Parts: sequence; structure tokens; C-alpha cells
Amino acid sequence: MICCLIPQYDTILICSALVCSLVPVTAHAQLVTFLWWSSQLCSFVDKLTAQNRQLEDDLQDLSSKKESVAHWEAQIAEIIQW
Repeated sequence: MICCLIPQYDTILICSALVCSLVPVTAHAQLVTFLWWSSQLCSFVDKLTAQNRQLEDDLQDLSSKKESVAHWEAQIAEIIQW
């Protein structure tokens, strides 16, 4: 469903599947529009949160690998000094 406020005409354009209609702006129509946008925002925030969590996990993995490489380099340097 797509909702779009058209302030010049005090209407809301609502498109669902193949049907589009103009609805006068009422408290109910404003509430429906608000709830739809809220749902879209919540969905977007959920996706961003999941992506952020994945990026944090990836960063932690890379940090762990960096520490392992630094440890190996120190061991190799120690072996070379002998």
C-alpha cells in the first residue's frame, strides 16, 4: 500500500495493488497514514539494526584475526633472532 498526502486538495492518495483512490483528510485517514509510515520506519530500523549487528560481528572477527597475525609475527621475529 502506498499513501501520499496531497495538501493542496486536503486529500490522501491511497494505492493498494491495482486500485488507487483519493480519500479526504480526516483524523482516521491521518491515523492510517501515520501508522503505515510508522510501520515502514520500524521495518527500516529493524533492517539497519540487523546490518549494524552483522558489521559489528565482522569487525570483531577482523580484530581477532589482526591480533592473531600480530602474535604470529612476534613469534616469527623471535625465531629469526635465534
